[in-house]
Amino acid sequence: MGIDDYGLRSEISQKIETNTNYLDEINPKEKAWCQKLLNELDTKRPMPGDVQEEIRSHILDECKLYNTSPEDILEFYGRFSWGLNANPTIAKYDIPETDKDVEETNKFVEQELNKLVAYNLKRYLENKSSYYEKLSQKEALLESVKEKLTIYADALVPNQKELDRLYRYKTTLERQQSAKLSQLIQLQEIKLRKNSMKAINE
Repeated sequence: MGIDDYGLRSEISQKIETNTNYLDEINPKEKAWCQKLLNELDTKRPMPGDVQEEIRSHILDECKLYNTSPEDILEFYGRFSWGLNANPTIAKYDIPETDKDVEETNKFVEQELNKLVAYNLKRYLENKSSYYEKLSQKEALLESVKEKLTIYADALVPNQKELDRLYRYKTTLERQQSAKLSQLIQLQEIKLRKNSMKAINE
């Protein structure tokens, strides 16, 4: 495929085998939201409190969705800054079984969210935006590989004109073989008749 990294090559192969793509993993609404906030943020001014709470709210939603912690969410997106080869997974915890477990989990997540400062929140936006960009790049790579595979497949299979010529040649050979076989049978029958006549005359 022309992809040096084994992990990425396996990932692309699996997408082809399962007929899936990376676009299904992109949330257009979240992608637009990340880009919108990044464009609005002024690096020379502190991040407004309401923006910080908005970002924390999104992180909280992901914590609930993946049953994980804010730290693991940030770490997941952070790894995508390493390049296309990165293929991390989100660490998931056991689902709380009792109301007390749920309460303690929610309390822990809330405490962890409150520890996130403006720098962490901005990095979350940047890395999440990078995550969506990497998925788009992987999708382009996937389509490129599919296109090459199609070209290779077409190159291995003769065009229709060539196939027709081969089929005609095959039919001619089969007819010639059939004719030779018939001639052989006829010669054998003639030989048998001659041997029979010779035996009678003797």
